[in-house]
Amino acid sequence: MTISGMTTGFANQIIKLTLCLMLCVSTSTLSAENEPCTCGVEAALTEFLNGAANNPTAHDRFWAEPLIYTSSRGERFGKAEIMAGFEQDDTADEDQSPPVYSAEDVTIRFENELALLTFTLVAETPTEAEASIQRYYNSGVLKNSAVEGESPHWQAVLWQATRIPEPVAATLHEQQ
Repeated sequence: MTISGMTTGFANQIIKLTLCLMLCVSTSTLSAENEPCTCGVEAALTEFLNGAANNPTAHDRFWAEPLIYTSSRGERFGKAEIMAGFEQDDTADEDQSPPVYSAEDVTIRFENELALLTFTLVAETPTEAEASIQRYYNSGVLKNSAVEGESPHWQAVLWQATRIPEPVAATLHEQQ
């Protein structure tokens, strides 16, 4: 084999490698461009958690009309029942501070047009002595309800809440 023959073979390998890299980069760019941004789902969750304690507007905006909600008590209901709860909640103790909600370990994945959301909900209720903290595993399926041309508007169509037993919740908190 001559030096020019080795050079030609090497050049062909470089060309093949370059084409392969270009294909890989363009494919990953295409899938990244087609993948919805998690920031819209995160913003919807944050907005909801900030108003979840006592703001019916936050609930109305977050829950989609065809919602199926399975509570931590094992009850299944929809958006209408959640919204009706605000109308019936005239007996709330106004002296007691409402709980403060936050999310830990948030994971968002997309399947086609749906966002799959999992997180640990932390519900902190201030009391005179000390705060009571409860944790729940939450899983939800959200859809973008925005009209074409509008910013994304993510709403939950399916939700599951599971109360984490206290010993497990304490262990989870210590690990963080």
